[in-house]
Amino acid sequence: MRKPARALALAVATMATAASVSAVTVAPAAAYPCGFYAEHGQALYGHCGGATSVMLRVEVNENLAPPWIRDHDQCVAGGIIPLGDWPMIYDAWAKYSPC
Repeated sequence: MRKPARALALAVATMATAASVSAVTVAPAAAYPCGFYAEHGQALYGHCGGATSVMLRVEVNENLAPPWIRDHDQCVAGGIIPLGDWPMIYDAWAKYSPC
């Protein structure tokens, strides 16, 4: 009967070690996603390039947009950039920097 008790003790020790390893602190993620994303019906661009400006290409779904809103370029600085309603604005990407 000692062998099962020893196996149980070993299993508990292994699980405790695994739990302590999984508690290792991971570096925090960015405060916001980098690149295009949609949140709460809004199209957003997270520019993670610091203070450098960047020219974005903004893609517009012409079936959902009024005729005066089409694909366009937009110069932006760092931070979270609101682009408009999603899914009318469905993509954006950096073309070049700086602008």
